[in-house]
Amino acid sequence: MYLFTIQRKRQNIQNINHIKGILLYLTLSAIGALGTWLHDNRNNHNYFEKKTGSFLLVRISDQPIELNKTIKAEAVVKQIGDSVKWQKASGKLLLYIQKDSSSLDLVYGNEMVIAASMIKKAVEPLNPDQFDYSRYLHFRNIHHTAFIRSAFWKKTATESPNSLYQLSLRIRNYLQSVYARFLPNMEHSGIVEALVFGYTEDLDQDILSAYSRTGIIHVLSVSGLHVGIIYQILNLLISGFRKRTRYLALFPIMALWFYALITGFSPSVTRAVLMFSLFQFSLVLNRESNIYNGLFFSCFILLIVNPFWLSNVGFQLSYMAVFGIVFIQEYIKNWWPTTDWFWNKVWTLMAVSVSAQIITFPLCLYYFHQYPNLFFISNLFVIPLIFIVLILAIILPIISFWTTAGIFVAYLIDIYLYFINNLVVGIQDLPFAFFDNLYINFLEMIGIYICLIGFLVWLIYRKSKGFIISTTALAFVFLSVNLRIVQNIRKDEWIAFSIKNHYAFGLKSGRDLRLFTDSALFEDKEQRDFHCLPYFMANAGGQLSWINLDSVWKTLPQKGIWKLTHYSDTIYMSQTVSKQLLSAVPDGKTLIVIKPSYIPQYLDSLNRRVIISKTNGKKMPPDFLWNDLSVNGCWRAEIKDQSHRIVKK
Repeated sequence: MYLFTIQRKRQNIQNINHIKGILLYLTLSAIGALGTWLHDNRNNHNYFEKKTGSFLLVRISDQPIELNKTIKAEAVVKQIGDSVKWQKASGKLLLYIQKDSSSLDLVYGNEMVIAASMIKKAVEPLNPDQFDYSRYLHFRNIHHTAFIRSAFWKKTATESPNSLYQLSLRIRNYLQSVYARFLPNMEHSGIVEALVFGYTEDLDQDILSAYSRTGIIHVLSVSGLHVGIIYQILNLLISGFRKRTRYLALFPIMALWFYALITGFSPSVTRAVLMFSLFQFSLVLNRESNIYNGLFFSCFILLIVNPFWLSNVGFQLSYMAVFGIVFIQEYIKNWWPTTDWFWNKVWTLMAVSVSAQIITFPLCLYYFHQYPNLFFISNLFVIPLIFIVLILAIILPIISFWTTAGIFVAYLIDIYLYFINNLVVGIQDLPFAFFDNLYINFLEMIGIYICLIGFLVWLIYRKSKGFIISTTALAFVFLSVNLRIVQNIRKDEWIAFSIKNHYAFGLKSGRDLRLFTDSALFEDKEQRDFHCLPYFMANAGGQLSWINLDSVWKTLPQKGIWKLTHYSDTIYMSQTVSKQLLSAVPDGKTLIVIKPSYIPQYLDSLNRRVIISKTNGKKMPPDFLWNDLSVNGCWRAEIKDQSHRIVKK
């Protein structure tokens, strides 16, 4: 009876602990939901969309960025009104201001009046599976954008801005001027700006792509790696004086927060600085620190400040990488214990790289659709060299007053970066250096993470439940991917994309896709990939062919009809419509007209399927399928048994 009573008490205690845990999770979830709701500008009763007025008074809240034809700037709304009455308002806008001498002079803190008619809601993507830029802006608490011509805005004043952020911008502007003066190579100065304070607008796109494909893109985004390097340098500087006073250990904390100020308190840097600060405080107080507690506490604090940071890709990758290093590194390091100093450092670096890559690769597949197979090689050679470049880049502004020394340091930076860039490009060009065009959906990413964590629990802690969970999740991912592939094989489509000032459409047969574009879009790889490639990865995934239609028309016979086989059907294409052209199209077949100058009314009486891809403003007969590509989004036509089912997406 006594033992039974003890057992019942233990069960009651466990039940109480379970209830406490559930209540804690529910409380934290409620706090998170409430914080997100309060942080959303649209829930503010002063939100400008809830008020009426012809003009908005806004203040530029970040340093404007010069683009090819516009000045891009974030702004906060201060007031809304007209010539009679003004009232207080709130909200954030993303402005694209026509580039001229006035807009080039805009700086952080400038106030300006803009026409309210220019404000538009952020547009959702017009093409299937395309990157949702409006959703990206929503998570930055921006729900409206505006393209403003020169005549529709006027600068009124400069408000006294946030002093800390103003100091941050001044320091960054000074650093940019120093790097521009001593590093005339724009490619190298762009890398240094990204390394030191996270400014990426001057990065060369080819170099950025090479760093991404070799798995070292993290060195170009200021994060825990950079903070860790600076932390080690600071500790090394004070190591000889620490015996005199332990409070000297507070110096690295102040220096790290100053560095966070320079970077504009980016989420990844703030996370790392907060963690190192907690660790350094524990040294001062002679307390043992727990890395997991520091990791999750810093995450909690940052999300209290801004709940939308949770959707930031850099924030997610940063925390997952640190978690992977803490969770897996020691296990991997124990695979090859060595007492040799050099090989111990090399293997430690390898263990850190592999740990971070293992835990972040599902996120990389989901967001970037590629995987660097040779990441361990590039990280092994590049990170030590980047360590040297970062130190030299920090030294350069300090000694910039001494021109000779500055030139010498800049010369060393140029040498190292020349070697690093060539090494990265060389690794990228190796066979099977990376896999690209890999597509997984959100549920498949979650399944991979469950599989991965279950496998690690089984491998490290020998828990059989981990193996069962891992194999179950793996089976789900395998079935999901294969089901999607089978669906893609069985479905054939014609699709017209919505791309302003361009035309592009595709013919999909099984998993293969042929994409037809005008010559300007054909040459613009960045734009065509942005609009069309996501559809290919999600709906095809086989062979992709790009075809320049403007070149094709020049090689066609006089009738101007291009005949091509699409699966079991034959499709005809032309640029215009005429009786002579239609005579070359057999009854019951499909004619795709790309850029008609006019639409003849007699087409609706013919036994032919005519698809007009661009109408040039002409009125269409009711039986025709047409789409103004610049306004209404794309058409997708599923082809079955030689009949077309057109679905507006």
